[in-house]
Amino acid sequence: MKNDPERLVLKGPAAVEQQLLAARPIVQKALKGAKNDHGRDELKHLLSSINRHLREIRRRKPRPVIYYEIDDLTDRERIMARIAKRISRGREVVYHGTRQLPAVLKTGKLIPPLWGERAVFFSRSAEVAAYFACLLGHASERRSPGILVLDKRSLGHCYRIEPNRYDQFSQRNEREEAIWDRVVNFRRHLIGVVTEAQAAAVLGPPKHTHLPPGFAHWPTAKRHKFQDRRHAAGFRLVKKGRARVRALIVKGREADANLCKAAGSKVKR
Repeated sequence: MKNDPERLVLKGPAAVEQQLLAARPIVQKALKGAKNDHGRDELKHLLSSINRHLREIRRRKPRPVIYYEIDDLTDRERIMARIAKRISRGREVVYHGTRQLPAVLKTGKLIPPLWGERAVFFSRSAEVAAYFACLLGHASERRSPGILVLDKRSLGHCYRIEPNRYDQFSQRNEREEAIWDRVVNFRRHLIGVVTEAQAAAVLGPPKHTHLPPGFAHWPTAKRHKFQDRRHAAGFRLVKKGRARVRALIVKGREADANLCKAAGSKVKR
């Protein structure tokens, strides 16, 4: 792939906005010429998604004071992240979440997208990779989520890996790394793969394999309610463990407070 400096001038939301503005009239023209209901519905869904993303990009946001790790995860995403961490234990790695795992493994390559930022993105967080791997799409896309666990040092010997933040005004810390404008041959750097079948062995088959029909046209509150129901199972999965951690923290603070009181009473005497 040849480098195209003009395509890399804009990064982050500015680059995506430029691409979406260019794509919108093409989709509108295709929608007018659609000959069947199925194709028309798909184009309407795509046009609604483009308009929604443009509204989100253009919304004015204050720069966040603190950044937060992604925690709105489903139970399936949490299980896949745990398996990925187990594979990478004791090694310096980056993770890549993909929604087309069989095709990616067959080619052995990660190719930059044709729209948006022309880069292959990785994350130092297994949870972030699981989140992006399990994003739901249209039924016709037939997504197959998975996580690639890659040796970062080995990958860095062949490609220039740069820290990246997609949106400076977002509170989400995705711990992102990027390889710009390159096709990445990952086979020699691959440590392990996490598949949806491994999560299904623990949790059973997924309840939702794609977004409900007309999801893009739903009101914002209804879309959020649908996502909250999916995330509730993920919070239940980690609830007991987090309660034990909080109990240990409270116990430690109480012990420190008692030591301070004892030391203060000795000083007074």
